[in-house]
Formats: sequence, structure tokens, C-alpha cells
Amino acid sequence: MPKKVHQVVNRPGRVAGEPHVQIPIAEDIATEPGSPIRDQDVTFYSREYPIESQTIEKASNREWDWIVFTPEILKYGKQH
Repeated sequence: MPKKVHQVVNRPGRVAGEPHVQIPIAEDIATEPGSPIRDQDVTFYSREYPIESQTIEKASNREWDWIVFTPEILKYGKQH
């Protein structure tokens, strides 16, 4: 007995010019679209690893780095 289709995902072809691929998703394995967010993980990582922590902890290193680089590396770093 075939499974009931919940939704169809359209994916572009692997290379330019290839047709799009349609992937049927069965109803029993379908989930909410997007990335799952678990409040427990968000709370842990925002407390233990704030986004700015490395900038604050290593601020002196970041300023010191620029004075020890060769001129070529400085030019490359400023371009990127």
C-alpha cells in the first residue's frame, strides 16, 4: 500500500540546465520546515558561549596581531 504524500519538495538540478527534481515526502516522516530550535540548547549556548565572548577575551591579541604581520599579509587581511 503506497504511503500518503504530505508535501513535495522542489530542488534545482545538479548543474545548470538540468530540470528541477521533485521529491515527495511521505506523511509519516514529514516534519515542520526549517531548523528545529530547542530552548534548552539556546539557553545553554547563550549563557556559556556568548557571541562576543572571544572578541572580549582575545581583544588584546587581535590588536597585537596586526603589528606582527608582514605587509603582504596585512594587505591580504584588509582585502578580505
